[in-house]
Amino acid sequence: MVKYCKSPECRSDDAHRRRHSKGLCRNCYMRHWRTEKRLQSERRESGTDETRAKLQRYAERNLAILRRREVQRMLDLGKGEVEIIVAFGQREELLPFLASCRADPERALKRDLADIANESRKKSEVELIIERQIRQTRDQLADNDLSARDRTLLFQRLHRLERESKSSPSD
Repeated sequence: MVKYCKSPECRSDDAHRRRHSKGLCRNCYMRHWRTEKRLQSERRESGTDETRAKLQRYAERNLAILRRREVQRMLDLGKGEVEIIVAFGQREELLPFLASCRADPERALKRDLADIANESRKKSEVELIIERQIRQTRDQLADNDLSARDRTLLFQRLHRLERESKSSPSD
C-alpha cells in the first residue's frame, strides 16, 4: 500500500504525492522547510532588533555619565568652562551626549563642571595630578595603533600611577 502526502494543500500530481518525509511529499516538505527557515530568520532578526533597542535604552540612561566623562577629559586637556560648552555645541561627536538633557544643555554642562570642581576641592593637588595622569594614560591605551612596546610601557606607567594613588594620603 502506497502512502500519500497528508497535506491538504498539496499541489502535486498523483505520481509525485508519495510520502517523502514527515508525512509529506517532496514538494510539500520543501515548502514546509523553506517556511521554517524564513520564520527562524525573522525570529533571529527581531531578537537582534530587540537586543539593539535594549542597549540603546541603556545608553540613553547613561548619557549623563558619559557626558561628565567627556567634560572631565576636556578639563584634563586644559580647556576652560566656555571652551567646553562651545565644543559641545560645535562638535558632532559630542552632540549625542546632550540628548540626555531634558532642560537646558548649558545648565547641565555647568552642573557637571561644578560637580567636578567640588570633588577636586576635597583632594590634594598631588591626588588630582595622579588621577589626571591615570585618565590620560587610559585614553592613550585605548588607541589600537600602539605598538606592543608602547602598550607595555603605558601599562607599566598606569600600574605605577595606580600604586601611587593608593599610597597617597587622602584628606
